[in-house]
Amino acid sequence: MCSCRGLKVLVDLLDEDYTEQAELIVHALNGIGNVFELQSPTTKNDFCRMFIREGLLDPLSAALLNVMSNRGPVATDMKLKIIQILLVFSQVSQSDIHVRNALGTRKVIRRLLRSCELLEPECLVLMLKAVKHLSMNANLLDVLQNANAIEILIRILDEQSSGPHSTVGLQVFISVSY
Repeated sequence: MCSCRGLKVLVDLLDEDYTEQAELIVHALNGIGNVFELQSPTTKNDFCRMFIREGLLDPLSAALLNVMSNRGPVATDMKLKIIQILLVFSQVSQSDIHVRNALGTRKVIRRLLRSCELLEPECLVLMLKAVKHLSMNANLLDVLQNANAIEILIRILDEQSSGPHSTVGLQVFISVSY
């Protein structure tokens, strides 16, 4: 898949119009998720770098916001798949400067934070873990600050404090404390 420009094809499929090509986007997300699950000598860091070279993060973060406008089990599965992929990138960004620089753009960070404001608690916990990984890196703190991360996270904490989702509050607290 990697040698025949398969990763580029997956990225291009993800960049389709969600309202018209939802099925293609589902297949692209499944393909991208499967790449990270391969039993291969290629590390997740290397796959992240290859996907970055193909321009994955912009259409992936845009797809998350597009999918959020829909309801139902397919939309929920797609949200979870996107967030899981973003979580892998955020974990890898802690040790890989190329991944960190690509993920740490204002555009991508703002989309991730915007999604935090709209996600239901089950998905929100995973997204907050990704934000937490980003907030643990001193090089990304300025980007997070410029994207109003603290205000957004405090608002989420306030909204979730009255509900039964204490894990959300914990993730917000950890993210803000770095």
